[in-house]
Amino acid sequence: MQSIKFYIENYTNYIKYGLFLLAIILMIGSIRTYINYLNIQTSIETVREQTQQIQKQKRHEEKFVIPYEQTYLAEYFLAHENNILLEGEYIIRFDIWTPNIQTQETPEETSIQKTPQEARKEFINNL
Repeated sequence: MQSIKFYIENYTNYIKYGLFLLAIILMIGSIRTYINYLNIQTSIETVREQTQQIQKQKRHEEKFVIPYEQTYLAEYFLAHENNILLEGEYIIRFDIWTPNIQTQETPEETSIQKTPQEARKEFINNL
């Protein structure tokens, strides 16, 4: 008992710093475990979302895609989706016709006005 009191009285600063370092180490450990916990939770959520998406895709294929592929028109539609021509079909090409438009040239004297008053007079006279 005497030795414990002796150490506490003589080495108080060392004990304070040691407990402070121990507290910091424990805080770092607790923070790491919390971050690990959050990572586990997010990975669980992503796996749930992926499984739901895969289940939706599977149900879609079972309800719509497989019955569509079993119909007699599936070959026709799939051929057109893949740009395969069937017997008697042709590719039609449309060209855009552009007519030659000639611009009307105006004399330079009438197109250039020197002042706004002259332009207004010319506009009124042309009415």
